[in-house]
Amino acid sequence: MKRLKVLAAAFGLMLIISFLLFAVVSFVITKSGSLPDQTLTLITALIGSAACFVGGLFVSLCMKEKGILYGLACAVIYAGVICLVSVILYCNPFTAAGIVRILAFIISGSIGGILGVNRKKKVRF
Repeated sequence: MKRLKVLAAAFGLMLIISFLLFAVVSFVITKSGSLPDQTLTLITALIGSAACFVGGLFVSLCMKEKGILYGLACAVIYAGVICLVSVILYCNPFTAAGIVRILAFIISGSIGGILGVNRKKKVRF
């Protein structure tokens, strides 16, 4: 039960971080005028990877064990929700770029989990 609560809290944290980062990026795009389409894809992948990294770090700091598995679980949940929203709401086909983006989410979530477990200091939230 504790695992599910921590995973749900980490997922909420990932959503908050991604919303805040998307808000900052949209503000910058609005102020700058325009942005090439290719950089927008890169920015969205970086924001999702940062959110998965923080989610994996958070869950592994709370659980203090199996960081790579919990970070992976957070990233898979996040990627699954993103894929469902993309396919169901926007009817976007799943492409090779989507697979690369999901792999980036999984790798960053796993790295966050590893770093969270291997911290020496106690972190208080």
